Amino acid sequence: MRTLRLLMAGTVTLALLGGLGGVVVAQSEDAESEAAVDPASLPPYAAIEGKMIFGGGLGHTEVLNPDPPKQLWLDWRNSGRLVTNDPRLDVEGVLNQNYMGFEPGFAGGSVRTGIGRFANDGGSWAVESLGFNEPGASIVSGTHLAWAMTGEGGYEGLSAVLFILPTGAHDWEVRGVIAPAPLPELPTSVKAPVE
Repeated sequence: MRTLRLLMAGTVTLALLGGLGGVVVAQSEDAESEAAVDPASLPPYAAIEGKMIFGGGLGHTEVLNPDPPKQLWLDWRNSGRLVTNDPRLDVEGVLNQNYMGFEPGFAGGSVRTGIGRFANDGGSWAVESLGFNEPGASIVSGTHLAWAMTGEGGYEGLSAVLFILPTGAHDWEVRGVIAPAPLPELPTSVKAPVE
């Protein structure tokens, strides 16, 4: 998990500096015909656009305040639906997150890690999530997430990397890629550049 956090932190920073922007893809009115697309006819490596629709909090296990000004929210659960231009990533599921928030309250910002599982009739995805909430912003408009997804069942051998950026109270912009291979392993060490 530590290696994922390091990889995702760098990826989030690069994506935000690179200015991922703007287009939110609306859910198709004919979702059933999209679901009938043969996965073999889809490109093996494809750009993903869409939205994440959070269904609301399912609760949390514990709130701790061990070291003010920090506060921990453990096992915060949210349901949601991912709606994208690729039927393999039109899925529903649950994301469980641990937050570390900083005073004062939500306006102080937070960092978070999470795991989840999303599925449809074609297969499922294990999700590892990393995110932050900007200081001074609301818990909704300031939250940014990065997901590393591993395909299971019918999606075995696929991976996806998604950025989820706030655009509304419950539906957020999604941009990323789906790939026809597992994510590469991280390097084993950091080596200085050759001069």
